[in-house]
Order: sequence, then structure tokens, then C-alpha cells
Amino acid sequence: MISSSVIRKVPWVKEKERALDIAIQSFYMIGQGLSYFKKFDVDFEIKNHLAFSSGKLYYDQREIRAAKEYLLNQKDLAQWASEFTNTFLSFAEKYHKTLRKNGSVDFSSFSLSELDQWYQSHSDAVCTLVPYSFIVSMILESVVHDRIVRHLQNSSTEPESLYRSLVVPRKVTTTNLEYRERLKLATLYEKSGADFFEKEAQSIDAYLEEFSWLYYYKPVDTILDREALVPALQKTLATKNQSKEPSVHDATEDSYTKAAILLTDLDFSPTDRSLIGTMQENAWIRTFRRELMSYAFYTSRNFYERASELLNVQRDDFRYAACWEIPGMFQSGSFLSEEEVARRKQDFTIVRYEGELAIASGKDAEGYVVHGTVSMTVEELRGNPVFPGKVPGRVKIVRNQADASVFQTGDILVTPTVAVWMTSLVQACSGIITDEGGVLSHTAVVAREFRKPCIVGTHYATEVLQDGMKILLDADTGSVSLEA
Repeated sequence: MISSSVIRKVPWVKEKERALDIAIQSFYMIGQGLSYFKKFDVDFEIKNHLAFSSGKLYYDQREIRAAKEYLLNQKDLAQWASEFTNTFLSFAEKYHKTLRKNGSVDFSSFSLSELDQWYQSHSDAVCTLVPYSFIVSMILESVVHDRIVRHLQNSSTEPESLYRSLVVPRKVTTTNLEYRERLKLATLYEKSGADFFEKEAQSIDAYLEEFSWLYYYKPVDTILDREALVPALQKTLATKNQSKEPSVHDATEDSYTKAAILLTDLDFSPTDRSLIGTMQENAWIRTFRRELMSYAFYTSRNFYERASELLNVQRDDFRYAACWEIPGMFQSGSFLSEEEVARRKQDFTIVRYEGELAIASGKDAEGYVVHGTVSMTVEELRGNPVFPGKVPGRVKIVRNQADASVFQTGDILVTPTVAVWMTSLVQACSGIITDEGGVLSHTAVVAREFRKPCIVGTHYATEVLQDGMKILLDADTGSVSLEA
């Protein structure tokens, strides 16, 4: 086991916070290895990483700096970024076709050895999606942002605003389309009342067939069915008239058209124009990558059913098994002990140190907790504006769906990052503040689509702000203040 005293000497920085379990986070841990980065011709890896059952993710500050230096040392950053993006997109499109075939695989007669063979291929593909997420969302976006904003400062008093207007997605994502169709279905639900399932059976079945996989956030989730659909529609109905946003298609196409005109009018070097074009491409690829992971987990649902049957365990227990542990289970014919599963359910920490992987469970997990308090006032909180506007409101911190159940229309949504399931909250809120993200993030995309004042990348909003605080969100300057 990796010594907790060694871990505490690493200069950790909290970069993300999200709902996680061992099953999904283990893919990210493995995918940060050198062999996966090299698939995209990147001679880099993440050796140190911590993930806690609370959802907090920590990286080594030294490795974040080294990754930025790696990009800045490229002879032609624009060419490098374009080639990296195209290489990933080529892989992603091929993998998407493979996943469509996986949906028809009949696992019911698979032996343990056949499950092992299938899973290792599946795990390798999912891990291959990981380097893109790290490079683009945590490194490339920051490097390009700083470069373009510095250039815009020479000709504009609002360089951040101009940058936001330039770096917009080129395409509508499936996630966007799902919300549009869910809104239509919610309207039908409102009109039909008790006869909804009978009157709109065809529309319901079409929606579930087309979009139910998007609700798979982790490897062992529950499929969206008719019963689970009702609460989603009710949440959508509760807030659908609170904003007057254009259609998803109109918002995306209009933003991109304006960006193309703006790019023509502004004085950029060929290198900077290329970088902006690449980041526009990445603005939708980032969501496409996350959708691929959801689709991969959805198409593997019957795999877990067969695996739990042969290993004589509950399907849900796979939430607490790492992807590097599962092949050994198929080979030995035995799962984790009941005691170890119970300890991991109680608490866990996943550790990656110098490339070595370990899982501490139960009371042992406490030894790896990164202690420290944030010494920051509300007024010192700063973020990157992604949609402008000033709005007062009451803070509601949302980390999970339980928090969302008491969200009220007009609240300011404060969250680590806007997850796909938070669309109804985005529609109901008056503004958004997140710990994570940049102008390419899913948060930025939905904030622009729903025209919600929003700042991202504050790092500490969920720790500095408190539920019920009355604040003024200034998404023109990226600041927050207590309301007088």
C-alpha cells in the first residue's frame, strides 16, 4: 500500500468535484498513464492523482505546470492542437460505430473467460477517451485562452467577452437535442394527464429508444424507464416557462455565425485563427466525448448482469470494483470479499502515486484526506465569465440530486460543474457559479444557450459560498459580492 505520509508531501490542488464511484474513476486513473497519452502522440502522463468518495479530485500542481509547459514548448502549437483534436475525433467516431455493434451483443451465454476478453477490450477503449479530457479541459483551453486574450487586450476593453463570443461550438450535441425532445414530451405529459402513457405511447417509446442511454453517467447505473421518466418530465415542467431561450439549434447556429463574422473582422495571425477554429471544434467534441462514455456504459449494462450472475454478487457491487481488478475476478472466479465491499461503501480513496495504483477503504481512507481550509472572502472569489449579466439571488449549492430536490426558481446555482442532469436547474436558476470549467465546458455551453449569467473556474465557490446567502453575481467582471 502507498504510504499516506508520502502522499501528504505532494503539493495537491483540487481541480474537480463530481459524483463518482470506484468503477468510473478507475478508468480515469488508468487512462492517465503514458501508454494512453502516447496513442495521441503526447509524451506525457499524470503520475499523481487522488480521488475521494466525497467526489473531490486532486492533482499534483507540479504536473499541471509541466503539462502547460509541454504544450507551450511545441514548435507550432496551432498545428499540434489541430492534429491532436483530429486524431482524437477519428478514434471517437470509430469507437462510436463499435459501440453501436456492442448494443446487440448477447452476453447471456458468455463464460468468465469470454467476459474477461470482452471487458479488457472495452476497458482499453474507455481509458483511451481520458487523455483528451485532461489535455483539452485542463491544459489546452487555459493556454489558448491566455494567448488570445493577451492579443485582444491590444484592441479591446473587453477581451474576455470577445473571447467568449469567438470560442463557441460548431455543432449541436445529442445532449442538446435530448433536452429539446424532453421539453416536447413534458408538454404532452402536461396536456394528457393520467392518460399520458396511453395517448403518447409512441412518442414515449421513441424518446426512450433515442435518449435513455444519456442517463448512464457511470458504469453501473439504472436504465431510464417509463416510471423514472415521470420525475424528469415533472422537473422540466416546473421550470419550462421561466426563461425565453431560443431553440437549441437556433442558439448554436446563431452563435457560430456571429463568431465567424467576428473572426473575419478582428486582426489575428494565421496561427491564432487556427487555434480559435480548433477550440470551436473542441467546444462540442468535449460533450461528444462524455456522451461516448455514457453510451459505452449503457451498451455494457447486460455485461454486468451476466458478470454478477457468474460471480454470484449484486450487480450494484461493481460500483466498488476498479477496472484493473475486474479481469482478475474473471480469472479467479471470485469477487471482492463482502467485508471489503462494505468498507468501500463506507468510504474510499483511490490513489495514483508515481504511476502506482491503490484503493484505501473504510477507516484506512481517512489517512489520505488532504486537509486545509480556504482562506477567502466572498468578494475575493473570482471566475471566468462565460455569459454576461448581473443578477442578485439566493445561493443554492448542488452537488447531487438530493440537493437539487430543494432548488427553487430564481436561486443562483452553485456547483462543482453543471452535469447533464442539471438542465432543469439551469433553466430555473437566475445565474450559475462553478468551481470548474472554462469557455469550452458543458457549463459554458448551456449557460450561453439558456442565456444565464455565469462564471466558471472559481475553484472554491462551493466552499466559500453557503446555502441561503444573498449575493450579487457579476458575470461581466467574473466577481461575486454579498448583497447589501
